[in-house]
Amino acid sequence: MPLRALQRSSRLLGAALGVAGLLAGVGMRGTGPVRQLDGTSLVATSATYTPPYNIAPAEPWGAACGSGSYNESGPCISVILYDINQARAQESLPPMVLPVNFSLLTGGEQMFVLINLERIARGLAPLTGMTASLNSYAETGAGQGSDVNVPGYSYSSSIWAGNEVNPLAAMYDWMYYDGLNSDGTSINVSCTTSDTSGCWQHREIILDQSSSNLDAGAALALNAAGYFASYAAVIVADTELPASGYVFTWTQELSDFLSTSGDAGSYGSMSGIALNQPVVGMASTPDGGGYWLVASDGGIFSFGDAHFYGSMGGTKLNQPVVGMAADPATGGYWMVAADGGVFSFNAPFYGSMGGTKLNKPVVGMASTPDGGGYWMVAADGGIFSFGGAGFYGSTGAAQLPSPVVAMQGTPSGGGYWFAGADGAVYPL
Repeated sequence: MPLRALQRSSRLLGAALGVAGLLAGVGMRGTGPVRQLDGTSLVATSATYTPPYNIAPAEPWGAACGSGSYNESGPCISVILYDINQARAQESLPPMVLPVNFSLLTGGEQMFVLINLERIARGLAPLTGMTASLNSYAETGAGQGSDVNVPGYSYSSSIWAGNEVNPLAAMYDWMYYDGLNSDGTSINVSCTTSDTSGCWQHREIILDQSSSNLDAGAALALNAAGYFASYAAVIVADTELPASGYVFTWTQELSDFLSTSGDAGSYGSMSGIALNQPVVGMASTPDGGGYWLVASDGGIFSFGDAHFYGSMGGTKLNQPVVGMAADPATGGYWMVAADGGVFSFNAPFYGSMGGTKLNKPVVGMASTPDGGGYWMVAADGGIFSFGGAGFYGSTGAAQLPSPVVAMQGTPSGGGYWFAGADGAVYPL
């Protein structure tokens, strides 16, 4: 049984329009390019949670994305990703983090990656890979603007979207805008209060649990079948490695975006874990075998060979912590607050600006190479030196185009750099 078209007016992208006025998007085709979804029925229904109602975008896309063409610009991707993460938060899921090579992938590969990011966030096995034959089916669907049948598999499903500004936008509608609205209306014409069987089928296809080994094909076609952008994906159950092999795999993608040419080790993170306050700084151990993260409440998180020597978490602070530095001599650390207060842990205390009226708040700190002192820098570039840290000048009396946000000492300890919010660097 085919899933009937889900239609959504692109006017929903406009910041001045609310969702309520567009819920019956089927009759609004004349207002501009109409976003549409279509999909086949599921062979095996997923038991994965579905939202009780559609989740409207928290931020409209119009200003960043427009509504009349394909758009993969940074601002457009950013606002849609923000809305996906707001929707994810309603399921108590961690934010989606796009791989660093996302913009280098083809449209089909992006859809494959996005499907897997949604699956693994919910504890489901990722799709294994894409094959040339399955991609060919998806290309047919994208080219003609429709779902396609994929014969020869114990399970197969197809999803399609048209007039979406990019694959991330298609994923938003497939995952978070595929059911009923809170007033009982729906932009999915097969999803009604009297018959909800067609609600959330795109989402259920993406989150299918019918097989532990699912393969896929996906494709994007521009200016095809009357749509400025047309997207199609097929998902099938494969019990064996395809005879023709894979052209793109999840393992390959993980290798591509997690591997680097540098020697920085990955020792863990707080990603996906609820924090009392946001992380505001980090420092590495002298041997590079670990690092600390510090939150604005002074909470410390240690990874690798970085030892935990204490924190300010749970202590009422006059001002939030804004940065930290490691002591190369003792293996301890310092943290600094916006008022210049310094907190030392297994590291000598050389002084602070706590209790002193500052022209601008402190925004960061750095330690000397021998651990014999430290600097702190204020937003105006004012420098405060303590212990054996020399004073080599500041920009405290200058009119900077943007505030200073961070500093770093030179390897010799004979100077330092400031970085401005606009990316300017001031060497001293």
